[in-house]
Amino acid sequence: MRRCLISWFLYLARRDRWADRRPHPAYPRAQGRFLFVFGMLSIACAVLSFQLAPHVLSASPDTRVSAAACMTADPDSLPALSRRAALVSSLVLLSGGSGASAATLADVVTELDKQTPKEERNVKGAPEKHTPAVVVTPGSMSAKTVMFSVPHVMDAKQPHFIEYMWIKKYTPKAPAGYVKLVASQKFTATDASPPTLTKMLPPGEYVPLLYCNLHGLWEGQPFTV
Repeated sequence: MRRCLISWFLYLARRDRWADRRPHPAYPRAQGRFLFVFGMLSIACAVLSFQLAPHVLSASPDTRVSAAACMTADPDSLPALSRRAALVSSLVLLSGGSGASAATLADVVTELDKQTPKEERNVKGAPEKHTPAVVVTPGSMSAKTVMFSVPHVMDAKQPHFIEYMWIKKYTPKAPAGYVKLVASQKFTATDASPPTLTKMLPPGEYVPLLYCNLHGLWEGQPFTV
C-alpha cells in the first residue's frame, strides 16, 4: 500500500512538473513553419542535384580531372599554361560538361582572352605552326568571307591540337579586358588538319586568335574586311 501511495505521489509530481514545461501556444506553429521550409529546401537541393548530375557525368575524364586540380591546387604552384588549361576545363565542366553550345564556347574563349596577359601570348611553340593566317574573299558590300586557318597538326595520340579559334573586333582604345567576340569554334584532336574557321563578317577591323592545348594562346595581326 505504501508503495502504491509513493508511486501515485511521484506520478503527480512528474505530471505537474511537465505541465509547467508545456510549450508556448505559438511554438508548434513556428516549429511547423521551420519543418516546412527545411523540407522545401531539401527537395530543391535534390532536384538541382538530379539535373546537374547528367552534365557532370557527361564531361570527359580529362575535363573532370583538370577541373578538380584547378579547384584544389594552389594557383601559385601551377605554371601559366596549366592555369589556362585548368580555367578552360573548369568553365566547360561548370557550363554542362560539353562546351558545345555557342554561349558556352563564347564564355570560354572570352575568359581565355581576358585572363591571358600579353607577355604570355605567342611565346610557346614554333611561330610557323601557331601564327594565325587569314584570307578575306571579296564579296558584297555588306559582308565578306573570312577564312582563318593555321598549319598545325591535330594529333590525338599525344594529344597536340588547336583547341579553340576565335575572331574579335580590333578595339585598341577599349579598356583592358574588353572583348567583342564575333566568331568562335571549338576543335577536337581528331578533327582534320589544318583547323579552319570560316565566317561572313561585315566591314571592320578584326583580330584572329587561337589556343593550342600545349602552347597556349596565339594572337595574329589585325586585319581589315
